[in-house]
Amino acid sequence: MNPKSPALAQYDSEIGRMRKVLGDMLADREELREYLDGCRSLFSPLRGLRRLPAEVLCQIFTPFSRSFDSSDDNDLHRFGKSQLLRVSWVCARWHNIIMGTPALWSDISVALRYGSSSACLHQVLRRLNKTLERGARHSLKLSIVVEHIESQVAGEVLNVLAEHSDRWESVSLTIPLSLLECCAVSSGGLMSWSQSP
Repeated sequence: MNPKSPALAQYDSEIGRMRKVLGDMLADREELREYLDGCRSLFSPLRGLRRLPAEVLCQIFTPFSRSFDSSDDNDLHRFGKSQLLRVSWVCARWHNIIMGTPALWSDISVALRYGSSSACLHQVLRRLNKTLERGARHSLKLSIVVEHIESQVAGEVLNVLAEHSDRWESVSLTIPLSLLECCAVSSGGLMSWSQSP
């Protein structure tokens, strides 16, 4: 009897083919594992970012809390702090830190220019009040520019800001002389607004 029968040879051949397939699969698996390890290393900085203390994250968020340049025409975005709000959408932790840090809401720039009408006043006041509320009792740094606008619109915004005059740390006020007569310096605070007849 021949120890190498055709049936055994067929098994040996099939086992050899399967070993080659297994070897190819193991090589492909190792290549995929190396690729996935590389992908994970790309995202590892994000894991580290999540571990940063809230104080460090606040320092990172601070540039997003600063008002845009006063030449920016979109007042709602500027003092509504839309950049800071977008950052707060990244994750629940960032949202809680941003909403719970009054200092991030304390730098307010208001530019009321030609085109700002009483029609958008409600939305302007709503966003301004929300920003002031998020700032809690933190001191405020204000930059106020009023140019070619109805005195009623300017007056309502300035009234809201005047209610928080005890929190003012610094104020830059650019206002036309014609509107300045409506402002009166009071002994208790910085200013109150009165509408001229």
